[in-house]
Amino acid sequence: DSKTLAEAAQRDTSSMKSLAILTAIFLPPTAVATIFAMPFFDWTHSGSGPVVNHKFWIYWATAIPLTIATVTIWWVWIRRESDFKRKLMEVEAKLKEM
Repeated sequence: DSKTLAEAAQRDTSSMKSLAILTAIFLPPTAVATIFAMPFFDWTHSGSGPVVNHKFWIYWATAIPLTIATVTIWWVWIRRESDFKRKLMEVEAKLKEM
C-alpha cells in the first residue's frame, strides 16, 4: 500500500533528521576535546615557553589532506549519482516514447 510506504518513509526521514541534529550538536565539542587531549599540549608546563608542542604541525599535515580527500570523494559520489539519475530519466523518457 502506497500510504503505508509514505508513512514509513516519513518516519525514516524524521529519524535521520534527529540523528543529523544530534551529530551537529555533539561533533564540534568532541573534536575540540580530542584535539586538547592530544600529547601536543603540555597543560602542566609552568615555564614561560609555549604550551604547544613543536610537532603540532603533524596534526594539520594529516587532518587537512584527509578532510580534502573526504570532501572530494563525497563530491565525486554525489556527481556520479546525479549523472546516473539523469541517464536513467533519459532512458525512461525514451521508453515512454516507444
